[in-house]
Amino acid sequence: MIYEVIIGLPPYHNLSQINKQIKEAEEINNILSASGISSTSLSYEIHPEAAYTSRLLNFNNNLPEPKNSDDYYNN
Repeated sequence: MIYEVIIGLPPYHNLSQINKQIKEAEEINNILSASGISSTSLSYEIHPEAAYTSRLLNFNNNLPEPKNSDDYYNN
């Protein structure tokens, strides 16, 4: 939109192109959901030899109390 303002075009001057792209994206989403391919399976791959671990992070005792900036109430 900044580019359009700089060159003097009205914002979103090409709505027909935007609508066309939205329809194409919706069609692709419908095809993918109908084929049973989940979007999460497309975005990453798990390595069979990697060791994945998780742990609970406990910050309750180590964090200081929240404090606003000293000049927060002066403005």
